[in-house]
Amino acid sequence: MQGIALFVVLGSFILNPGCKEDLCGCEKGETVFDLTQMAGTIYYVPETKYAYFIPRDLYGNFTLCDPQIQWDLITSFASGDEVLITGAAADDCMQRQNPTYYSGYYVLHLDTLELDQFK
Repeated sequence: MQGIALFVVLGSFILNPGCKEDLCGCEKGETVFDLTQMAGTIYYVPETKYAYFIPRDLYGNFTLCDPQIQWDLITSFASGDEVLITGAAADDCMQRQNPTYYSGYYVLHLDTLELDQFK
């Protein structure tokens, strides 16, 4: 019986060697891919300074990281405007909780935002 318990304990260390933090979200997220002048729609909530981007030709929802830093740029567009956006996308931590439902959810480190003149 002790051999079985020892096997289970050792097996758990081999399969999960320590407490590795998830590399997701705005602070710790590793870049999964880059968006380069991706066309889509920008949305924001002024009261909470929350902003997100929905691409036109790519399945996904991109929450902007630290939007308050570039709030003047973001609000120079109306919420719902079609824009071109450039930035680095990382996994949203929600994907860790339910990868099927949140498969298209990412966070985005915004580099540039401009009006889509070819919409």
